Amino acid sequence: LEMPGILQEQPSSIFVRHLNIGPATHKLRIRIAPDANYVTVRGSSQASVQSIDGFRTVVLEQRESPVNLQVLVSEQPIPEDLPETPILDLEQFTSGSQPRWSERIVTQINTTHDDVFAVDELTLPAVNPWNAQVRATGIDFFADRNRAAVCTWDGDCWIVEGIAQDQGELTWQRIASGMFQPLGLKIVDEQIYITCRDQIVILRDLNGDLETDFYECFNSDHQVTEHFHEFAMGLQRDDDGNFYYAKSGRHAKRAVVPHHGTLLVVSPDGKRTEILATGFGCAN
Repeated sequence: LEMPGILQEQPSSIFVRHLNIGPATHKLRIRIAPDANYVTVRGSSQASVQSIDGFRTVVLEQRESPVNLQVLVSEQPIPEDLPETPILDLEQFTSGSQPRWSERIVTQINTTHDDVFAVDELTLPAVNPWNAQVRATGIDFFADRNRAAVCTWDGDCWIVEGIAQDQGELTWQRIASGMFQPLGLKIVDEQIYITCRDQIVILRDLNGDLETDFYECFNSDHQVTEHFHEFAMGLQRDDDGNFYYAKSGRHAKRAVVPHHGTLLVVSPDGKRTEILATGFGCAN
């Protein structure tokens, strides 16, 4: 487990990584920062800072029990008399927290009829307490068919309830925020998987309030350059559990990574990505 933080901002910033690391029968090495930086480790005599291949590296000896560490990083020398701060047990943060977005937004189902079709418009929660833009990009449905999850281009995910009705009210709950251009969504065994520009992420609710407590990286093989156009579009799944999404390229420019303009398939465990097809421009 890891949690970042700032130990000191003035006169020079000291960045801290709180680490809880389990037992191992071998050494572990954690590359921290280039040699020009200053690094200190606290919490265990089994951990030391060494210079390896031009990087300040924390080396942790083999051990039979877990260790909790602080790794301090700064561009300036770290004072030896810096006050001690608690070595954190991060397990306390793994059970979920109080909701950040407790309000529920109510909208209407607007139904129109003509001679052939009935059209149900599920009105989006465009007016909300957080002034969040709601530009819907991906949708999938839970097993009860009365609820759906909807992601938005600006980084949110909402759950909407009441969609099985022909008319009436919908209730929207914002459950996640801060994702990088999520443009695809799939629900698998009631878990929400979302295609973002930097990863496929699973939204984990740890305490049953539906809000996301843990953003679990399922796959981060995406090859993305600095170009604005490299959207990761859609998310589908086949009968064998493989996931599929389309990766746009550097619009009107030559490819510099293999994933430029491709259809990608990700293994059911998220550990492998293969290129299934190439040659797409504006994949959507």
